[in-house]
Amino acid sequence: MTLSRNPDQLVLPPSLEAGLRCMLDGAWFEAHELIEEVWRPTEGEQRRFLQGLIQAAVSLVHLQRGNPRGALGQWTKAQGKWRGMEPWRDGVGIGPWQEALGAFFAQIRIEDRVARYRAGESDEGLPVLPPLQGWPRPPLTEALARRVDAIPRVVGKDG
Repeated sequence: MTLSRNPDQLVLPPSLEAGLRCMLDGAWFEAHELIEEVWRPTEGEQRRFLQGLIQAAVSLVHLQRGNPRGALGQWTKAQGKWRGMEPWRDGVGIGPWQEALGAFFAQIRIEDRVARYRAGESDEGLPVLPPLQGWPRPPLTEALARRVDAIPRVVGKDG
């Protein structure tokens, strides 16, 4: 599974496209479960790409569930998996999404949240988390976005 020179000819496993649909819907837990199905048998750079998607999704699950330490840990792992990759892979804008997630985590002061979490202190005085609908989603190529948009919307366990 690699990106064709013509993105309209890109063929992805149905579980990956369904996982991307879940990401667009903010159903992060479901996204990670679906993408794991595709990730397990892969190797090399494709494995790192998919594992980064999974870890980015799990970082948002942790944040959604009030665990900033887990969110930062998984986000850091995702960035490591994507290090050195092209900004677009298999129709997914991992470079632009990294930038958007990095800005999002800076905006909500994730490192301060982690420090307070470790100390057992409240988030009082820190920026309020924006509604789930405002959290960054991975950008997709136009062709992939059309296919993913055709998949029925998902309502997550946490959303």
